[in-house]
Amino acid sequence: MAQQAAEGWQALDWSLDTFIEKSNQEKTTFYKFDKNCMQKPILSQETIPKALEKIKLAGSQRRQKYSYYLKQVKISQFSCLLSELKLLPGFKEKIADINLWIGNESAATPWHYDLVDNVIIQLDGEKEIFLAPPSLTKIFKPQIYLRGEKEESTDFNFSKQESMEFIQKETDCCDEAIMVKLEKSDMLFIPPYWWHSAQCSSPISVSVNYFYNSQYNQKPFMLGEEVQALDVLYKISKNSCISRKAALRELINAIEM
Repeated sequence: MAQQAAEGWQALDWSLDTFIEKSNQEKTTFYKFDKNCMQKPILSQETIPKALEKIKLAGSQRRQKYSYYLKQVKISQFSCLLSELKLLPGFKEKIADINLWIGNESAATPWHYDLVDNVIIQLDGEKEIFLAPPSLTKIFKPQIYLRGEKEESTDFNFSKQESMEFIQKETDCCDEAIMVKLEKSDMLFIPPYWWHSAQCSSPISVSVNYFYNSQYNQKPFMLGEEVQALDVLYKISKNSCISRKAALRELINAIEM
């Protein structure tokens, strides 16, 4: 992690009002979390401005039952904001995507890994990132995740409570799993295949993710046979026309071997 690495960026002056003003009217997946219940979030489709208004209201109230999260919203959905972001030095690979993550305290992203380099810059508020290396792959269990009435496979879904329990258990017995707290202008690099989950830890949390096409993108063998097998099956479960349930069962069996 590099503290205050984004100091001086114009993007640090962005507010929720900026996003509301600059956003288009497209609908996106919106996540609603019950702060008193560690269950999976409720998903709905909302226009970006309406979702941001709910996040703003929740962030302004001391006692709020629910927290909200906009995940992985493309920067292109906000007029003119891309020009206020800087390119990151040291990355020669092509940028695959730039996304915004905007949410309230307790909103979380479950454990997963990416196939590309991931750089997180905290633009406002705070966020806790839990990290675990590929060597801990066998600990994670994939699950079927429901989105509306359609059954889909998705990331390796753990509730926030399970994430906390996992990280506590692992940090007690090894130094490989860690938690990093990002504050405004901090930057964190997450290599491909590293497990991570995130949790907003302030009333309003805004971060931007740069995804780069990594040199490891086509080379999972560099990280060991276990990760290579997991990677192949995970791709099948996400992209194949075969039964997603069947693919996930195969994935679970591979991890438990």
